[in-house]
Amino acid sequence: MTQARQVEIVEVGPRDGYQGIGPFIPTETKIALLERLMEAGLRRIEIGSFVSPKALPQMRDTNEILAACRQWPELKAQVLVPQ
Repeated sequence: MTQARQVEIVEVGPRDGYQGIGPFIPTETKIALLERLMEAGLRRIEIGSFVSPKALPQMRDTNEILAACRQWPELKAQVLVPQ
């Protein structure tokens, strides 16, 4: 008997990719990228991280990006919360 397996892809590029970039990426640009990722069919996306802006300035707008995600009810937005 074979068990059905299901795989869910989690896109972490918005969080992982942005954190090393020096010049701040405008919030609107980050939201536009999320929209394109959604158009490509991705549904679970790590959109940012709740860390000190002193440690990772690029993540200082995670609250605003998370709020913008409400426009896509099918999006399973995730954030990284380090302990």
